[in-house]
Amino acid sequence: LQRPGSAFRSHAHFNNVFSGVFYLNEHPDFPPITFWRPNETNIVPRATKYNIFNQGSFQQNVKKDTLVMFPAWLQHSVDINPTDADRLGISFNVMLRG
Repeated sequence: LQRPGSAFRSHAHFNNVFSGVFYLNEHPDFPPITFWRPNETNIVPRATKYNIFNQGSFQQNVKKDTLVMFPAWLQHSVDINPTDADRLGISFNVMLRG
């Protein structure tokens, strides 16, 4: 649940394998989830043109009934919800045990 005027700071879900969110509603002005490239990159080739593979971040828009899964170690955030509606999703982590 992301209430109007709230945001989720950049974070990751360590000690898990995968994380995900299933969106229950949508609004054209809901903020997307932003995924951040890890800072630990040892070799960074010079880019002459940016694309989804070499940019520092990637955004996925909110679409009702959409499941977004990603590696749990990947930093992600959500900007402030500028609408007057609650942004609803079911977030989860997949953890291996044993």
